Amino acid sequence: MARIIEICGSPGVGKSTIFKELEKISENGDAWETVSNKNPMGEKSHLEFLEELLSELKKGRRPINSRVSKLEDSFSFIKRIYRKFKLGRNFTDLYILKQAGERFVSKYPKYVDACWKNIFYKQGSSSNGMDLRFEKAEFIYLIMKKFQILMEKKDDKTFIIDEGLINMIDRGLYKSNNIIDEKVEIKDLLDTMPWPNGIVYLYTDLVENAKRIKYRTDIRDMHKGLTSKEIIEFSAASRQRIVTAIEYVKECGCPVLVLDSTESIRDNALRIVEFIKNEFHEIPVKGILQNRY
Repeated sequence: MARIIEICGSPGVGKSTIFKELEKISENGDAWETVSNKNPMGEKSHLEFLEELLSELKKGRRPINSRVSKLEDSFSFIKRIYRKFKLGRNFTDLYILKQAGERFVSKYPKYVDACWKNIFYKQGSSSNGMDLRFEKAEFIYLIMKKFQILMEKKDDKTFIIDEGLINMIDRGLYKSNNIIDEKVEIKDLLDTMPWPNGIVYLYTDLVENAKRIKYRTDIRDMHKGLTSKEIIEFSAASRQRIVTAIEYVKECGCPVLVLDSTESIRDNALRIVEFIKNEFHEIPVKGILQNRY
């Protein structure tokens, strides 16, 4: 049975950096694998890829989409198989990904409904005034599809993701207007959605966090034009929501590894690997979770 570990932390804390380090040190045969948004279905083994390719050839042409019975034409079938063969083990089948999204929506309707209400009530404009509703809807749906694909994998393997539903807990909040009500809403939302099997929480000083965001080369649209003070306020609110979510799932038995992102990237990556080898038993670290925002 596959297991999922989600790397969490406020924007700019270093999730992508440590994820890239994990990609560097991963080897064939490891009991774990990184799964990025660029390859949400994960990298297949040579045997898995061959079996999947043969299965596709055996099944032949498939329906154009899930709503009609009309099959794709022969040229489209050959083109799809050729593209899959050319891209190899990293091929992302958009049809399968779309079906996974439909299964997620069907299985977690209350969570999906909350995400839509968040977009409607809260996302008319971001902190800098930009309208990012389509971008946010597209992104959260990608995460849903990725999560569903990984939950359904039969591999006895651990999959590490750097973008997940816990870290995006704010995408489903739409009712509350104060911290106390928001904490209740977060817990209610968590009860409607799937959880990872383990969490790695990265933290750093808020001033350092803001500095990283402001001077990163690929600054996100939601941070563009914000002052350092505004970024600190944004990061503090984001961090508080993530920590509230993590504390709740931890109380319910989800293992959590807390890491200081100012420490060595390689050392932190190795701590995550050790966390997996120890079957998600926590490694002692300085400080306690509730003080990390």
